[in-house]
Amino acid sequence: MRLDCQIRCEATLMSILNGGAFTGSALGALSTKSFGVTSEDFTNLAPLVTTSKLSSLLPLPLLTMWSKGSPADQMQSSSSKNSELS
Repeated sequence: MRLDCQIRCEATLMSILNGGAFTGSALGALSTKSFGVTSEDFTNLAPLVTTSKLSSLLPLPLLTMWSKGSPADQMQSSSSKNSELS
């Protein structure tokens, strides 16, 4: 799949992805420390894994904000609906 980007858009997307990777690593280290999981003590490993897997579901409600089609498609469909109403 090819993304059609404007000039310098690719660098911006890479910056966002790199920032997300850094944030994810930092949050993983923080949660591992807060659960007390170390290289010798795995007693809280199951709750840590469960919490991390359930936290991956947090962005799901944001999918409702995803638009269906491009803005041009939306404008075309709204104009065809308006012409049908007339």
